[in-house]
Amino acid sequence: MPYAEYRALFQEQAENGRTSGPQQTEALINYTQLNDRRSRRWEKRFKVDGELQSQLEQLNKPQRWLVLNESWCGDAAHTVPIMQKLAELTDKIEVRVLWRDENLELMDAYLSQGTRGIPKLLILNERNEVAGEWGSRPEPLHQLVQEAKDENGKLPADFKEEIQKWYNQDKGQTTVRELEALVLSLE
Repeated sequence: MPYAEYRALFQEQAENGRTSGPQQTEALINYTQLNDRRSRRWEKRFKVDGELQSQLEQLNKPQRWLVLNESWCGDAAHTVPIMQKLAELTDKIEVRVLWRDENLELMDAYLSQGTRGIPKLLILNERNEVAGEWGSRPEPLHQLVQEAKDENGKLPADFKEEIQKWYNQDKGQTTVRELEALVLSLE
């Protein structure tokens, strides 16, 4: 679905105490509501610098960005709005969001570090071939999460606060740099 449709559905889920996917647990519904607020904040506040905007305006080859996601995903609340902001700067990038749990065959073909980690971005070229992929979180944050898992056998419950702090301090810059490098490498 186009990003605007995705956000409208996401917001409707949050307002009506629902979430995407087959599981409708209180925890996932709470994450959906929190992520809706986070996504709105990113949509309002995030700005792309002029140099990157100029580079995106000069893209020659069209790209379709397929983003596998679920509304309860915390990483997506911080990164998917940035993907959309980048796409809005050029007519060469089109964003489409798919629910992961409705597209498990596709998800399983493009795992993130061996898991169904989301968001998962697949960049399709003009021949509808996957030319690049990104996800499920910026690499430095992925490393921090992996270290915490290795140290504790699993991700500690309170580590989600550390993830949130990381995203807030980073202000989307690592996500932008990683996506910029990927997009420009496909030109």
